[in-house]
Amino acid sequence: MKYILIREVTPFECSWLEETILKGRVVEEYKGATYGCIGSEGLACCYWQKGPFFELPKSALKSME
Repeated sequence: MKYILIREVTPFECSWLEETILKGRVVEEYKGATYGCIGSEGLACCYWQKGPFFELPKSALKSME
């Protein structure tokens, strides 16, 4: 499933991010193993289905499908 960011997400909010992900960016839901490192308020995402994956807050995402 694809999602679009409805607001920017910064490394200040999500310390594991290397850079700010801007509003309007399209990401895909990551379907591979996440080894339990995604919180209940987050979603495993990636730019390409093969990964690497990263967590984004569900509150920043809107489904495109």
